[in-house]
Amino acid sequence: MKKLLLIFLTLLFANTMFAQRIAIPTTPVTDSIKARRLSKNEMKEVDGIKMGTGWDVVENVHRAPKFTILFDALRASGLIATFKSRGPFTVFAPDNTAFEAMPNGRLDTLMKKAHQLELTCILAGHAVPGSLNIKQLAKKINSNKGAYKLTTLAGTKLTAKLDNEDVVLIDELGNEGKITTADIKQSNGLIHVITKVLLPKNNAI
Repeated sequence: MKKLLLIFLTLLFANTMFAQRIAIPTTPVTDSIKARRLSKNEMKEVDGIKMGTGWDVVENVHRAPKFTILFDALRASGLIATFKSRGPFTVFAPDNTAFEAMPNGRLDTLMKKAHQLELTCILAGHAVPGSLNIKQLAKKINSNKGAYKLTTLAGTKLTAKLDNEDVVLIDELGNEGKITTADIKQSNGLIHVITKVLLPKNNAI
């Protein structure tokens, strides 16, 4: 009985957490689409590792040593299918250094099964629908009086601003992450590398 009650409460929380938020895509990619992408693979080298449009977000993240923690977090959160879907979406990807800068013990806690929903919300809060390159993002910032609001896949908000020539993302808690490497093209969108793990205002379960 206790087990059934726990499952019910978990499902209830999940429905509440994502209510009135953007639906997270999971449309699968067919073999024919994969073959077409590989035939037109556009590559970019990131820290000595080639990433490109022949692979999706998950495959490219898995290839890069600087994203080992992000890959493990995607797997723990259950979002692998989302980031392997057709998209497109733009992912603001924290590298290992960003995750390691989190408060002591915080990452270990998030990786536990009991905190899967919290981790899912946080990671989905690093992606927005559509492919938004760095020039488009800067243009939107300038045309919105220096601050452009983004709604993430989790329904949370990010604010994009310019710091001299750098694009900075600010989460709902006021934490700032700078885009250090932009426009890494994926088969299903774009990756921009950021220096901070961005958090929603209410992320505790």
